[in-house]
Amino acid sequence: MNHDDKYSIAPPLENNVYAEFYQLRKNASTMTASTIEWFRNHLKMLLDEMRYQTRNNTLSVLSIGSGEGDIDIEIIQAILPHLNPQWTHLKYDALEPNSIHRKRFVERLSENSFDDHISVSVHNTSFGMADEFDSNESYDLVLLVQVLYYFKMPSQIIQRALAQTKLTGRVIIVHQSAIGIPEIQRQHMLSLKGDENEILTTEDIKKRLAQESGYFYRYHNVNAHLDVTECFNQSEVGLKILSFCMECDLRKVHNKKLTRLLQSMRNQAEMKDEGSVLYEPIGVFIINKDTTSSCVKNIGEDIDPVDDYRQLAQRFDWQQVFSSLYNGHLQKTPTTIRLLDVACGTGRWIQAFLYYVEPQISQLGKGEMVYDLLDNSESALLQA
Repeated sequence: MNHDDKYSIAPPLENNVYAEFYQLRKNASTMTASTIEWFRNHLKMLLDEMRYQTRNNTLSVLSIGSGEGDIDIEIIQAILPHLNPQWTHLKYDALEPNSIHRKRFVERLSENSFDDHISVSVHNTSFGMADEFDSNESYDLVLLVQVLYYFKMPSQIIQRALAQTKLTGRVIIVHQSAIGIPEIQRQHMLSLKGDENEILTTEDIKKRLAQESGYFYRYHNVNAHLDVTECFNQSEVGLKILSFCMECDLRKVHNKKLTRLLQSMRNQAEMKDEGSVLYEPIGVFIINKDTTSSCVKNIGEDIDPVDDYRQLAQRFDWQQVFSSLYNGHLQKTPTTIRLLDVACGTGRWIQAFLYYVEPQISQLGKGEMVYDLLDNSESALLQA
């Protein structure tokens, strides 16, 4: 084998370097911080949705592919203030087959003290095979955070996750969008490593969910970016980050291929005074286990922790209001329900109305909803 043949295809990442490369890539990105912030801002809303539908005093969570537990610890801490009055206990099961990541998770747990009513278990297993995690338990929340890449059949994993979710529960998927690294992967991964097996984006997940009937989900866009300064400097750290992004060891690939890869990245990166960054937003899916129709609601990034709008929309009997308002007219002939939202702002109330209220009104059986928005701020109207 000559020199060119030897380096024509980069070898896969070996287990002894995977954890190190993963950590460097994670440190260079805001994905983890953005994910943690999203959970902090939305967990109360999710728990409020479920607490009125369950009588169990234990909130149960299953985290699939938990990694080092940095996100999980933050999720646990964000849950605790919102357990009462419905739940008195928290049961948190984490699955992590990587021994290095699992060890670090256990170390993090020892660094954090939880009360006796909090039970956290880290299992040496994965979720990919039926015999690797045999549990008859159903969970209130099942988390798939940046982990679907590692399964050969993501659709089956989502189905299994839903199967282990309580009727009133939610499956939450956090995943990379099609923007950023996936764009680079589609251009170069086949040439670099000989396959594109690890390419999976939120768009792929949406297509898979569209093929399944009966699942209601909400989708949130969350901003994130990757610092690629070290990659452009072609430092040792930068090469390891690139290797993790391309799912192969680029230290052993031909320089010509590496040069083409870096050029593609430069074409998409934003050059700043403090360095170079690549925009790589993530998406969050909230999938309801129980639903009567298959529909999708896209919700933009929401960093405002105040959820008064959603609470109001959720708890009021809107079906009764509209039924009495129209004196049964909707039951007789098709009609259009026209709503005017005065001082709509950026559309937070409309988002809440679409999710909680419109499904109630649709049960009346006829007509369509038409929304008119009024606000004196042009920028707010554009966001709405």
